[in-house]
Amino acid sequence: MLCTHCLYVVRDEADMYDISAVVGSFSPWSKDEGPVRRWRFLVYEWLASSEASAQDITRTESILLPSSTKKQNVFAGVIGLCNTSPHNLVTEIGPVICFPEFQRTFVNTNAIGILLRYCLNLPEEGGLGLRRVQWSTHPANTASVGAAERMGMTREGTMRWRWVLAKGKEGKEVAPGRGEGPGRDSVMLAACWDDWENGGRELVEKQINR
Repeated sequence: MLCTHCLYVVRDEADMYDISAVVGSFSPWSKDEGPVRRWRFLVYEWLASSEASAQDITRTESILLPSSTKKQNVFAGVIGLCNTSPHNLVTEIGPVICFPEFQRTFVNTNAIGILLRYCLNLPEEGGLGLRRVQWSTHPANTASVGAAERMGMTREGTMRWRWVLAKGKEGKEVAPGRGEGPGRDSVMLAACWDDWENGGRELVEKQINR
C-alpha cells in the first residue's frame, strides 16, 4: 500500500476504515433524486456499501484517502489511487468525491494537485518517481474531464467496454453469452513524467496556489 502519510488529508490510518460508511450515505446507486445523483458516474460499487471491508479499501494496488480542509479540519470528500503497478510505475487517480458544500472551492484542485505532485516528483523530492498518472471517467462526465485537463492531463482516447457494471445500472447493452450486467466506456487522460518535467509541475503548483 502507498504511504498513508503522504498527504495532509490523511489524518491517521484508522480514518480509512470508516470512509465507506460515510460515503455510503451518499450512495450513487440510490434511487433518490437528491444530491446523491452527483456521483452517478462512479463504478466502484464496493465504495458505496457500508459493508465494505478494510481489505477492500486498503488493497495493495489502491489507497483511499479522506480529504480535509487544513484550517477547519473538516471532512470534505474522498480521493484515491487505484490500478497501481509498481513494476510499470503507473497509478490512476480515483475515485474523486467532493461533498456538495466543498464543490467549486479549492478542495478538489488541491487534493488532485497534491497527489500529482506526490506521484510524479522524484524520490529525492519527496515523491514516488512514477512515470504515468492516469485519470479515467465516464464519457458524459464533462466536469471530470475538465478537472483533469485543468491539471495538465492530456486526453488520450476512449477505452471501449472498460467496465462491467452491476445489474440494473445504466450502461451499454451486451450480447447474450458475454456475462451479466451492462458495460461502460471510459475516457482516458494522463500526465506522464515528461509532461511533468516540461511545464506540468509549474501548472499544477499554479493551480494549487491560486
